[in-house]
Amino acid sequence: MTIHFIAVLMLTLFVSACSDKTEQLNKDFGKPQVRDRIVEAEDPLANYFLNKVKPILENRCVVCHGCYDSPCQLKLSSVEGIDRGFSPELVYGLRLSEMESTRLFIDAENTQQWRDKEKPFKPVLNEREQIPEANLQGSVLYQMLAQKNAHPLPADVSVLPDSFDFSLDRKQQCPSIETIGKYQKDFPLAGMPYGFPNINRSEFKTIQTWVEQGAPMAQPPAITDSLQQRINDWETLVNREGNKAKLINRYIYEH
Repeated sequence: MTIHFIAVLMLTLFVSACSDKTEQLNKDFGKPQVRDRIVEAEDPLANYFLNKVKPILENRCVVCHGCYDSPCQLKLSSVEGIDRGFSPELVYGLRLSEMESTRLFIDAENTQQWRDKEKPFKPVLNEREQIPEANLQGSVLYQMLAQKNAHPLPADVSVLPDSFDFSLDRKQQCPSIETIGKYQKDFPLAGMPYGFPNINRSEFKTIQTWVEQGAPMAQPPAITDSLQQRINDWETLVNREGNKAKLINRYIYEH
C-alpha cells in the first residue's frame, strides 16, 4: 500500500466524516443561515454583552485575536469580527501569488458577504436553530473554551509541552463545527486560550450563558466629544507622509 494511497484514503475518510457531521447537524437543528445578533442599546442583552462578555473577550482573547493576521483570521475585537468568524487562509506566509484581501469593514459589508466569498469565512457561533442546545453544540468559540476547561494546563507547568507551536510559520489548525471533534481528539491541550490558563469558572459561565442565548451583541455607546478628539489625533498620526512613517503606521494600524 503506497503512501499516496494511504493519504488519499485518509482524506476520503475525513471528508466523509465531515459530511456525516454536517448532515446530522442539519437534521437536528436545520441548515445554517446568517443570524441577526445585534440588539438595541436599551435591551438588557446589550448591557450583558457590553459589561459582562466583552471585557472577557478583551482581557483574554483579543491579545491574539485582534490583528489582521490573527490566528485563523478570527478577530474578536468587534461584533463584526466575531460574527464573521474565521478563515484558514494565511494572511502572511510563503505564497507565490497575491491573495484576495480580507480587511474587515472594507472587503465585505456584512457577514453574508463573508460567507459568499470564493473562500468563505466560517462561523464560530451557531447559525442553525437558535435554541440553547444547538447554540452550545454549534459554537466553535464555546467548544474551544470548554475544551480548555476539560483539559487545562497542569497547575505546576513551567515550560509548555513541545506540542505547543508558536512559530510564525506554524501549521494552523482552524476547525469548523463539523471538524472540531477530530481537532479535540488530536489536540486535547489546544483549547482556548491557546497556551495559556483557561478562563475562570465565573467567566466561563458568563460566556456559556451568552452563547446559549444566541450570542446577542451590541455596538459600543456613542463616542463622546473628548474621545472623538483622541481619535482625530490618532488618525493624524497614522496618516503622516514619508516611507518611515508609512511603515510604522501600517504596523500600528494592523495591530
